Amino acid sequence: MNLCVDIGNSSAKLAVFKGNGIIDFIDIRTEFLKNNRFGEKENEKFFKKYINNDIPAAVSSVVPEATDNLINHMKKYCDVDIRTVKDLDYELGIDYEGLIGEDRLMAVYAASKIFGPSTIIVDIGSALTFSVLGKDNRFKGGMISLGPFNILKALSEKTSQIPLIDLKVPGNNVGQNTEEAVNSGVFWGIIGAIEKSVRQIEENVDDKCKVILTGGFSVLFVEYIDRVVEIDPFLVLRGINYLLDKNNNIY
Repeated sequence: MNLCVDIGNSSAKLAVFKGNGIIDFIDIRTEFLKNNRFGEKENEKFFKKYINNDIPAAVSSVVPEATDNLINHMKKYCDVDIRTVKDLDYELGIDYEGLIGEDRLMAVYAASKIFGPSTIIVDIGSALTFSVLGKDNRFKGGMISLGPFNILKALSEKTSQIPLIDLKVPGNNVGQNTEEAVNSGVFWGIIGAIEKSVRQIEENVDDKCKVILTGGFSVLFVEYIDRVVEIDPFLVLRGINYLLDKNNNIY
């Protein structure tokens, strides 16, 4: 078994894998981790059950201050070797300059194992990111924009009469009040951004690509995108799992 941790800007996901399957899972708000809070009693049961020297553990994170707090908390249960992505060896060709978020890297790594070349990974979370795995199975780069929650948050914080709402599939595409109008605008705006961005990427790389949705909001949008897509909300965690297996000489 492996314990895999994905710390994103909104939440931290911890999953225990047996082979390629997830057998247990918890989700903690990243804001809690920044303040050294670790959630409900059920989370403590998870830590007690799975943090031990028999289960290799690794963390992918884009929030360093939350990473340190969570690792220190986990080590209270056992002096286990908790590795980070940068500590591990992976084989993935990268045609990209500058900083790469570990979440994007692990999603691409998983996609290279599961879906193969010519793949666009669309991660719908706090950010909306597009990561391209080329014909040669190398990471080619992509696009980064605001995700739905941060669009909603910006609208609420930067205007005086727009409330912060929970996004859902619109019941009325022409909103009859402010909340409906915001919900419809953000929902279909994200759909439009995904469809147009995928077309632009395919034109740029001169290739017809598979499109994989991942991230916390992916389930909300998957049925409404005007092309065939696949979905795996746990793609980052799967990448960490593959990487741990590789470094543990399982594969």
